Amino acid sequence: MAKTLGTGKRTLTAHEAALLSAIEAKVRDMIDWEDRRLYLLVAKRIRKVARRAQVARKRGISVARARLGRRPGPLTMNATDRKFIEELIEALQRVPSVAMGEFWFNRLWKLMTHMICKRWRFCEKMRDYEDAIQILTALISYLVRHLKILDDTELMTALIMLGWHKGPDWMCKCTKAKYA
Repeated sequence: MAKTLGTGKRTLTAHEAALLSAIEAKVRDMIDWEDRRLYLLVAKRIRKVARRAQVARKRGISVARARLGRRPGPLTMNATDRKFIEELIEALQRVPSVAMGEFWFNRLWKLMTHMICKRWRFCEKMRDYEDAIQILTALISYLVRHLKILDDTELMTALIMLGWHKGPDWMCKCTKAKYA
């Protein structure tokens, strides 16, 4: 039987199925990690994203295209926001630490909340999945595809794992009946 994403009706391409399998493996690996370890990973991976932003800025191309080459597409996050780009590049000057990871988790979570709750409809999806691995894999896959500037599956997985550790109610703050 071919894999489908979430409750989706279409069959995944080979590339999408490989990405989904890689994300699921990362979720299984990271689900039991301590928050300190996840924050440190966020700090390290944000430096990779910052390097891409810095190279893009030096070349005079939009950061939306810094991800480049592989999957062009619209950003759902304002990647050209100068303040955000400057914060990213400033991250290159700092040594990765738990505090830096916490800062970036809080900064990026604000950008992701709308997508998780309103666009992806986290509350509704909680009812559609049998276990945590499935819902987290589907959510991370969605975010990786739609937040192009943060297209780093390890970073996205660490961010979502930190949110998951705070609890599903913390991840989605909508007023809908929770997971009924």
